[in-house]
Amino acid sequence: MAIKKRRPRNDNANEERAHRGASALQYYCDVSGNEGEPEQEMLTDLLTDLRHLSTSQGLDFEQSARMAQMHYEAETEEEDRHGI
Repeated sequence: MAIKKRRPRNDNANEERAHRGASALQYYCDVSGNEGEPEQEMLTDLLTDLRHLSTSQGLDFEQSARMAQMHYEAETEEEDRHGI
């Protein structure tokens, strides 16, 4: 499976963040042996595996998911304000 990765512009931090996410998902696809699966399904599988990791390590997955949502909203609001 080939994840669509666009090389980010130097002035766009959110494009860079999306590029890093795409690289992580591509790596997961490569090592999981589920190549050819739809991107949405692979993202779900990755999140599921991260939830298993969190449980095994005593981490609070839901807390991290909430914080990630807050960070995402702040980063996209900043982008909207600056018209990037």
